Amino acid sequence: MANPKIKRIAICGVQVPFIFGGAELLEQSLAKQLTDRGHDVSLIRVPFKWYPRQELLSSALVWRLMDLQESNGEKIDLLICTRYPTYVVRHPRKALWLFHQHRQAYDLAGTQFSDFTEEDNGTSQAIRKIDNKFIPECQPVYTISQNVSARLKRFNGIDSAPLYPPPPFVPASSKEDRYDPFILYVGRLTTMKRPHLLIEAMQYVKSPVRCVIVGRADTQAYHSHLISMIERSDKKNRIELLGFVNTDQLQRLYTTASGVFNGPVDEDYGFVTLEALLARRPVITTSDGGGTLEFVVNRETGFIVAPNPVEIAEAMDLLVADSNLARRLGAQGSDFAKQKNITWDNVIASLLGER
Repeated sequence: MANPKIKRIAICGVQVPFIFGGAELLEQSLAKQLTDRGHDVSLIRVPFKWYPRQELLSSALVWRLMDLQESNGEKIDLLICTRYPTYVVRHPRKALWLFHQHRQAYDLAGTQFSDFTEEDNGTSQAIRKIDNKFIPECQPVYTISQNVSARLKRFNGIDSAPLYPPPPFVPASSKEDRYDPFILYVGRLTTMKRPHLLIEAMQYVKSPVRCVIVGRADTQAYHSHLISMIERSDKKNRIELLGFVNTDQLQRLYTTASGVFNGPVDEDYGFVTLEALLARRPVITTSDGGGTLEFVVNRETGFIVAPNPVEIAEAMDLLVADSNLARRLGAQGSDFAKQKNITWDNVIASLLGER
């Protein structure tokens, strides 16, 4: 049941213009679920830039200066904040469902995935002070995974509880029990998601396995890099780069693959892992996968391998060579995912303080 005291809810998000991914899908799904339960919901997004560095701090100031306590003369009962720096906004009642912090100032600092340098230490320290001051203003404080909660505790000393979001796309059960000889990748094509590892792994496979890659690249440079890798591969006829596919195509791919590869670097959560398990597909992930490791149990719901193409290829060969293995791991993965109580009823009740 919806809380009768909460009617008007604003979901606070940020968006890099022309970039749309899992976070944006999650915000839209949350808005729809709240609306379906009778609430008046508005999704408020502010454009986000991380360069030049001052923009990161200016963005926080923009949120602090906004008045979202009322709109058009009517009170806003609750704000649900999501990413940096939405939780800086002023409101007497704001909940936080943290998708992730600005990771370049935290766990990614000093890695190839962060463009922060020693000259940016001042900005990093300012971001940490912002988080330390304003996240505790939110009650309750949830994150989307144990991994994100662990980072928040490690870097900021702030306690939180994981609240898993249901995936926007749930493959429907299929009457066909097919495990065709291909491994599927679904998601944005970025260096941190590492679809290139799957292409590299094709050089080492011993079975007739194919790989099918679904998604669009964030940059033309990375797309060109993947195309070049495929063209140089002696298995290029068994590598498909499909780009965007519609829901029917995605349904068919999920329910006919022998397995799904999801090998990101320290993923916050990862919808694809859950989508694959609910489609009864085992997942191949990597030992540094972060949130994926909350669902993939080695040789029970999939395979956890080192982030190198040789071990990925071995897991691919095992699944394609033994459809009974793929079927068994897929069934166990589906059961494991369903036991997590990942439902919108649980999410909404938690964010609205009904639990």
